[in-house]
Amino acid sequence: DLQEDSVVLDICVGSGGFSAVSYGIIERKLRESGNWDYNKAEHIKEKQIIGVEIDEDMYSLAFSNMILHGDGKSNLYKGNSLTNFEVEQKEDENGNIKSIKFEDKVKELNPNVSLMNPPYNDDASPDFILRLCKLLKMGGNGIKIACIIAPSSCLRKKIETTKEIFKIAKLKTVIDMNGGLFTSQNINVKTSIFVFEVGKEHKGKTYFYDFKDDGFKYSKRKMEDLGEWNDISKKALEDIESQNVIENKSYQEEVDTNTFENTLYTPKKEFKISNIDFIKTLVNYS
Repeated sequence: DLQEDSVVLDICVGSGGFSAVSYGIIERKLRESGNWDYNKAEHIKEKQIIGVEIDEDMYSLAFSNMILHGDGKSNLYKGNSLTNFEVEQKEDENGNIKSIKFEDKVKELNPNVSLMNPPYNDDASPDFILRLCKLLKMGGNGIKIACIIAPSSCLRKKIETTKEIFKIAKLKTVIDMNGGLFTSQNINVKTSIFVFEVGKEHKGKTYFYDFKDDGFKYSKRKMEDLGEWNDISKKALEDIESQNVIENKSYQEEVDTNTFENTLYTPKKEFKISNIDFIKTLVNYS
């Protein structure tokens, strides 16, 4: 739900997809509201998109992708986002060269939204999620939204790291994705979208939603749209935004903060026993 003034952070930019699309959405909202002008478009590039990528080839691809989408380089940096690396150098009023660190830039721009697709390694994902939450909190006060697509089981793999995440972020929603989502990229991993509200401790229930039936057919060669995506995604977004509880589709549950076993979506089916089963059990017992 990006707005005209959203500041978007992605610390695992990859090919730059999230950053480029975020720029496009913010610019479109400006145009639709009648507030667009050249200076505001430049402001998006300079102040509202932040991205980090460590891989040389992927960084180059992201750079090119963002230029092709019209948003230029923005604040796209090559470096290890788990560290406070140098992003640029500036000359102060006395002519001295000052080193600007990544965390300085985050504090300056104060991102309030994050979209991230971390490495698909159960051991690595929690570290990136924790780092992302810390960076968002570092930017300033208020509730920030972090939307992360990662291996479904990642939060229960490094319990101590997940406990640290839950101290500063509430796991609001878990969306269970189709197992074949990345098959065409030769990545066979079950994924979920984790939505965190950063800036408060985790308390209360988490909303779980089954989105495996997403209107696509997956194979090793391609991802085929069956023509139902628009209707399915619209309905899903409405349900998720309203946190609607639907039988065999969604539910709310408190997360076990000792094991985190139930951070995975688990089908909830109502247990029913027939009269004849009940009678047979009593007869067998007697």
